[in-house]
Amino acid sequence: MGNNLVRVIESEREKGTVEMNLSQRGILELPPEIGLLTNLKRLKLDGNQLTRIPFEINYLSNLQYLNLKSNSLKEFPEALCYMQRLEILDVSKNQIKSLPEDFGRLQTTLKAFSISKNRLQEIPSYFCRMKELKILKLEFNPIEYPPQNIINCPPEMPQDVWLNRLKEFLKRDG
Repeated sequence: MGNNLVRVIESEREKGTVEMNLSQRGILELPPEIGLLTNLKRLKLDGNQLTRIPFEINYLSNLQYLNLKSNSLKEFPEALCYMQRLEILDVSKNQIKSLPEDFGRLQTTLKAFSISKNRLQEIPSYFCRMKELKILKLEFNPIEYPPQNIINCPPEMPQDVWLNRLKEFLKRDG
């Protein structure tokens, strides 16, 4: 799909496309030309076989929604940390073990984040500073030890059911 995908991207750029669905297309690699789609607000890439995301994705300056669920990502794509308008991000069902420190840069925009069914081993403490985050999905990760400050996060911290259960467990156990 490589050259075909580049042609599709170039065609969609000319149209000024704001939403693109590339779900379940067997895509192995996203070309750097993805960064040309500067009008995009929503991008669905779920159900492919992506192992990495090109840095050029952060050129999508209007992107608000990104679905990377059910791919083969082993590392969190660091370029996503620099997306200025990203509100909803789904990287569930991948193989991600950790989040980069720069993930905290999304604290002013990110409202919903799912990293369920990955290999995440700890909950980064910067989640407590993410004031806009309303939905945080962390289920089915082999979390070894959540930081103590997650228990003491301010009330505006995302309060999904799983996190509440974790807090209660830690209070009883601690």
